[in-house]
Amino acid sequence: DEEDLVTAHRRQVEETVDIVREEMNLLFQADQPGNQLDDYISKLDTILSQKAAGIYQLQAQLAQFQRRLNEYNIFSSSGD
Repeated sequence: DEEDLVTAHRRQVEETVDIVREEMNLLFQADQPGNQLDDYISKLDTILSQKAAGIYQLQAQLAQFQRRLNEYNIFSSSGD
């Protein structure tokens, strides 16, 4: 479980780096003359949704890991 959590965290960091690149590109495009505000807003909304979903998934996996760890600690301490 710990390895899965670390792997998920690593994947989330890599996805965050990719998203930051997308955001930098989007900001560059937004600074260009004649930029379409509707397109910018749509792309920004998509990016923010991706970020939120990734964070939510990692938080859910972390919470599940914490529950299992707590259960393990309860069971192992009750066996003493």
